[in-house]
Amino acid sequence: MFPLEPKQLVIIAQELDSGMCCYLNTKSQELLFVPDTNHWSDIDPDLWKEELKKTKKDKKHFHCITPPSSRDSFKMMADFIETLDSSDLIAKLLIKALQRIQPFRGFKDVIDESNEHTERWFVFKQAQLIEWVKKEIAYSEDEEEE
Repeated sequence: MFPLEPKQLVIIAQELDSGMCCYLNTKSQELLFVPDTNHWSDIDPDLWKEELKKTKKDKKHFHCITPPSSRDSFKMMADFIETLDSSDLIAKLLIKALQRIQPFRGFKDVIDESNEHTERWFVFKQAQLIEWVKKEIAYSEDEEEE
């Protein structure tokens, strides 16, 4: 019922990463994206009125996939650090960043300054987000069976 193409998984992961929610039609596999109000509190929801109307009209078939929570995102960053050599300076800087106030900002700043690890982080994060989407879809399937 949910065999999404790898390309669709990538698109959903990218949209979640940019602060959007994905509505997946479990019948037609249509994808609709609307801003996550937790991420975009000041955005005008009327701009996505048609998409929201469509999802409300067919609530039975549309499943909302939301971006990972702050806790889950923090875990992704910590898991990335685990893939690095612990003696690597960047690993030490990233660990310190996660221990400070504003860990997300600190992590981003360290990654942005490291040409060598920036791409590696984006590849890792995308893979983690794709896994997130797969788990959300599996959860949705479990809910429908009940």
